[in-house]
Amino acid sequence: NDEYVALVTDVGMSIVNADAPKSAPVFSDRTPSIERSVVVDPANPKTIYYCASSNPQGIARLELGGDPKTWSPVIAKFPKPYEEVRNLQLDPSGNFFLFYSKDELVILTKDGLEEVKRAPKLTEVNFDEQARIRAVDEAGHLVIMEPNFGAFAEELDKRRVTRLATGISIGDIFDV
Repeated sequence: NDEYVALVTDVGMSIVNADAPKSAPVFSDRTPSIERSVVVDPANPKTIYYCASSNPQGIARLELGGDPKTWSPVIAKFPKPYEEVRNLQLDPSGNFFLFYSKDELVILTKDGLEEVKRAPKLTEVNFDEQARIRAVDEAGHLVIMEPNFGAFAEELDKRRVTRLATGISIGDIFDV
């Protein structure tokens, strides 16, 4: 965002005022080996997500609003282990995380960290202006994928509502 800058080192991350990057940090986190695994939420530029690159336990969310003395990361644990997370990204809608783990591109939902897809042997993954995924395959060819993240997010919401509904008894809702 325009107010703060993240300075990432081998031993953690410091958040400093953008207009005074050499000043004392307003927030520090000692999560090691974050490297390129820090991203700003495109839906809310005052929210960043980050994680360790080596043996990560989950993804941390940090809200950059209000008094920095009150900032505290909230960590969502991965439902399954990943040996590494490299180049953490969010899709342009802000609903899905993308990262590399070993030689695979992994896509997770942001709200539940559910694994949606793995694509082996893709590198240099980025989004273009039409929100398509551009990557390079193992043969060195440009690959363009046109994921429909919006429709997929709607389908996941429908599944969650169905799972909730099957676990709730209608009689219990109206009992006094």
